[in-house]
Amino acid sequence: MSNDVSPYIKIVQVGTSKSGLTKVYEVRNTSSGTHGEDVPGIIKWHGPWRGYVYECEASFYDAKCCRQIADFIDVANAEHKL
Repeated sequence: MSNDVSPYIKIVQVGTSKSGLTKVYEVRNTSSGTHGEDVPGIIKWHGPWRGYVYECEASFYDAKCCRQIADFIDVANAEHKL
């Protein structure tokens, strides 16, 4: 994982897919403002693309947050291939 990690989000495994073959992660906002620790999106397996993807509704992230999510997806895809 990159050392360029944002202090504003954390990625936490919350379970597995309905089939049990892949993992599901929440991307949690850890900022201490009015939002507290909300869950703006999830990372889960997307079969047609044969890899993990980030799925969200409306979120706002800076470059560090986006890099952290992208780095995490790269690692998750590599681990899944093993």
